[in-house]
Amino acid sequence: MLLVTPQERNRRLDLCKACKYYKANTQSCGTLLRPRTLRNGVKLCGCFLPAKTKFKFSECPAGFWSATVTSEDQDRIREAVKWTGSLSLSQTRELVDIYNRVTGTTNTYTGCNACLTNMRDELKRFLEYPIDQAVKEDTARVAQKYLPDK
Repeated sequence: MLLVTPQERNRRLDLCKACKYYKANTQSCGTLLRPRTLRNGVKLCGCFLPAKTKFKFSECPAGFWSATVTSEDQDRIREAVKWTGSLSLSQTRELVDIYNRVTGTTNTYTGCNACLTNMRDELKRFLEYPIDQAVKEDTARVAQKYLPDK
């Protein structure tokens, strides 16, 4: 649920590799672990791109590719995971719609409380996953190969 399709990941990586700021030896956006904004306004994240490009929440800071789960989607999820008990018809529709949008599924509207609770719980886990930290950890692990020993 957190990951884009392999095709989307490859598309993103291809865009990164075509960028003049891509560092092929480290597979990074600019220098590993050194996010910065250039004088021309271009933002470089310093991330290990095979890690960053796989997550739905990730986006290119220079704008070459976007997150497939937008900040608006995240706001909708935050609201939906607060709902408890029996949901109204409009809440049910909103929950199923955002669940389908984020997961790429085509679930139909349901009155099954257990099904709706499972969707809500899965969306909550989705929000709570530390994607930025996971990308930073992968980047730091890769950077160990390139940083001088101390």
